[in-house]
This record gives sequence, structure tokens and C-alpha cells, in this order.
Amino acid sequence: MMSVEKIETTVFDPKQVISSTPQVIREWTELQNTNGNHNKFYKMKIVFDHINAQHIVKTQYGKIGLHGRTIQTGFNSGSAADVYIEDVIRKKLAKGYVRI
Repeated sequence: MMSVEKIETTVFDPKQVISSTPQVIREWTELQNTNGNHNKFYKMKIVFDHINAQHIVKTQYGKIGLHGRTIQTGFNSGSAADVYIEDVIRKKLAKGYVRI
């Protein structure tokens, strides 16, 4: 008689798949500076990157009406990212930017 080896099977569960799309933690905070010759915008948001398990501050800035530049800065915690954003906002408001 032939011996049959039992093979374990697993069922695919899509809920267990880590999303490659970052989850938005804090929506855009938007600032503009139109004083004098200025015509600039500055906006920031926090997303959580599940793949790298870190909070990312996405910053977009440039001339109003154009796409501008985008940079990303990683943080180990959401609170550190919040502190960073609040510090940048405080400095931008002191330079003449206003919230929109």
C-alpha cells in the first residue's frame, strides 16, 4: 500500500495583504504667501507607509499656479511628524504665509 503525505494548504486572505498605498494620517495643511512680490504656496500632509512602517511628511511647495516641488521626510512616529509640521508652519507664518 502506498503512503500518502498530507500537504497543508492555506487560503489566500486579501485582508492580510499590506497595502502599498500609504494611508493619509493628516490631510494637507496649506499656506500661501502673496505679500509684496511673493506668489508662493507651501503645503504638507502626513501619510503612513505600511511597507516601511514609518510616517512620511509629504511637502509640496512652489509658485502658485504651478505644480511645484515635492519632497518626503520619514519619521518613526506620528507625533514626531506632527511636531515637525507644526514647527515648519510656525516658521512659515512668521515669514508672512497665511493658512488657506
